[in-house]
This record gives sequence, C-alpha cells and structure tokens, in this order.
Amino acid sequence: MKLYPYLRSRTTFCLTCCLLITSQLAWSQVFQRGGTFTLVAQNAPDNFTSTFSISSSPITISADNGKLQITESIHAISLNSEWLVLDIETTNGGPLAGDPTQRWSYDLFYPFQQTAFVDEVAGYWSFNEQAYSPITPFGTGFLASTAPNPLDPSLGPVFDVMHNPPAGPYPPFSFRHGSVILSPYNILANGGVNPSQANGFHYLVHAFSAAVPELNGAAALLATLGLGGLLSRLRRKSHRPRPPRLYR
Repeated sequence: MKLYPYLRSRTTFCLTCCLLITSQLAWSQVFQRGGTFTLVAQNAPDNFTSTFSISSSPITISADNGKLQITESIHAISLNSEWLVLDIETTNGGPLAGDPTQRWSYDLFYPFQQTAFVDEVAGYWSFNEQAYSPITPFGTGFLASTAPNPLDPSLGPVFDVMHNPPAGPYPPFSFRHGSVILSPYNILANGGVNPSQANGFHYLVHAFSAAVPELNGAAALLATLGLGGLLSRLRRKSHRPRPPRLYR
C-alpha cells in the first residue's frame, strides 16, 4: 500500500532527525585530538616547560627531568561537552614546590577542535592520590569556592569556579591559557592543604562546543523514544483503509 504524501514527508522528517542524532553522537570532540598541550611551571618543583599531544585515551609522560609524572585524560559528558583532566604527581613522593616560601605557578595552554566555550574550572591537591578534605575557599579564581568533584564526587572536594557567562568563544584550533598561581606557595595552608606534604595537583576544565546544541544522554534517549513512537503511529495510519471516494 502506498503511503499518503503527508506520511511520506513525515517519514522523511523522522529519518532526517535520526541521522542528525547519529551524526551528533559521533561529533563530540571539543578539545583538539593530536593538538599540543603546553605546561609552563615555576617552582613546581623546578622551572620547566613540557609539551605533549592531547589524546582520547589517557597518556602519561615524564616531566621536570623525571621528577613529575603527568597524566592527561578526556572525559566526554554529552554530545558536545568534555572535561580535560591533568593529573600531576611527584615521582619520589616529595612535595610539589621546590621552595614553599616562593611563588609557585602552572600556566596551561590547551587547544580546541572547534569553536568552544569554557564554563567550569576545578582543581585540587592530593597526598598519595588522596584529595585533601575538608578544604576551605581562599584566594581568587577557582580557589575562591569549593564543590564536590564534578567527575566523581567520591574522590572528595575540589576548588571550583563556574563561568557565567561562559568564557569564550575560542575559535577552532586556538589555545586557551589557564593558570594557577600561589605566591608564596605556603598560603595553600589557608585552604586546608599541607603545602609541605601535598605531592599531587589535579586540574580539570570543562568546555562545550558552540557548533552543536548540547544534548545530554537522557535527552538523546527521549528524542529517540519520541521518534520511535511517531514512526509507530505513522505505520498504523498507513495501514488504515482509505475512505471511499464520492463521485458527483
């Protein structure tokens, strides 16, 4: 039985929506894979610059002449938003600062694959991979507030800032500069962290693409179920007997 014209048009519309959802599921790279991540450190524990390529799979590199181990990972949250996480730990278990009475800083430069906005930055210090808890807001930027870990609350609290409105836009293949500065480093004690003990620092940045409207997993599921229901109704309509034509 042939479909009525309006059924054909609606079927085409539904199929188009399905294809759009499928294409969005595959289009989730916000941070540039293969792009260069640059870390410039001062007194952390030495002064050095380290570069490495961003990868979808976690990668670990050695830095500061083997004194640090740095792991980079990306966590996709929705169709067009991701967390970029940098875990920095000393290899000998010693403190992160070479001299806690001096300025300590990390400058981070990371690239985007497409036009993007940054709406949240977080960070926390750890000792032997355990986050300090409780912690107290201090300083400026993301150090001025605290929140549960946005990726895994069971890991403990983090220093966190929400950008409202989001920072950006950052054009495709451009870099964003983030920084963490403590001067002197031992003011970290005001936040509930032991500066002479902490041997790990963890930096998290959340970005989303402006090219694709953000659609989380629940919304995608609802959209799929809705399309399935609409197609089912259209199929039932297509099997209804056509009314007899009246001729005058």
